[in-house]
Amino acid sequence: MPGHAADAGRPVSEDSPEPTTPAPRGGGTGRRIAMSLAGAAVLGTAIYFGYPLIDGLTAHPQSAVRTPTRWGQPAATARAPQAGPAPSPQSAIHAHDAVPSPASVPRGGAFPTPGYGEAPAPLGRPEALSARSASYKFLLSSPTQRFVAYDPCRPVHYVVRAANEPADGPALLQAAFARLSRATGLRFIDDGSTIEGPSKQRQMFQKARYGDRWAPVLITWDTIREEPSFKTTTTPTAYGYSEHTVLGLTGSSDAAANGHPWVYVTGQMKLNAAGLTAQEARQGPAAVQAVIEHELGHLVGLDHTTDPAQLMYPESGAGRLAYNTGDLTGLAQLGQGPCEPDL
Repeated sequence: MPGHAADAGRPVSEDSPEPTTPAPRGGGTGRRIAMSLAGAAVLGTAIYFGYPLIDGLTAHPQSAVRTPTRWGQPAATARAPQAGPAPSPQSAIHAHDAVPSPASVPRGGAFPTPGYGEAPAPLGRPEALSARSASYKFLLSSPTQRFVAYDPCRPVHYVVRAANEPADGPALLQAAFARLSRATGLRFIDDGSTIEGPSKQRQMFQKARYGDRWAPVLITWDTIREEPSFKTTTTPTAYGYSEHTVLGLTGSSDAAANGHPWVYVTGQMKLNAAGLTAQEARQGPAAVQAVIEHELGHLVGLDHTTDPAQLMYPESGAGRLAYNTGDLTGLAQLGQGPCEPDL
């Protein structure tokens, strides 16, 4: 999007005691913070927010169709979306964010103390690439910032709502995060279970539930009632009909300190519980793990690719069960984003 650059280890749930608040870092005490209405700086340190961009991975026997979907943040954090072309049977459309106009509003206490979990250097490095490919695309890019990524100097925490989770769900998630960690060098920490449900208005900072830090990435296995877009749709074709099932929706929220690059700070991943259960019955657990890895690619900043050999291709298929050369080339770069202790 033009003008866009860049939302502790013990289990946490709503019923758990609030984690210990870390000591303020980076001059957080008494500083003036602003939440951006549309993206301009104010006096002191400003924090800006961007909409998360949501993806849908589609499974069906012929061509993929995906309509762009968004989770919104509160009105004060919104960016106006650009109008995009109508979806077609041969394309996956993303509606990227537009350039914000200058406006901001002071907001006290709306952000965590900066630097939670921040280390002086990246926590890891991407695994060495045996080959490279240009068959990848970043979700967010601009002339001033090639991509938006998570801070490699702090771990990415996540929680899972266990409702509707299949028996092998924890193992599949753990394996998928381990593969993503090797590809990016990012460190992911499972903070355990939560009773927090998916929300189109999810708050990026929830001190009462998760302590003085950005809210961890939320992973849920959703029902069709919770996420109507997970309902299988049938499309007539010249040869009968084609069924389309969205298997996952994923997005990350980004923030920026005044004058600094944009960085992802939290996100949501919604998995189609019924759809993935049916897929596992047909194709086995490896196919479900491939869907999770595809969605995790979006979580850290990869867009769809038009190359059907890559896992980030928008259609699930038996021949796409692991990250390929293009996916790995993009993921390696997303693991080397800027460290931002002021967030």
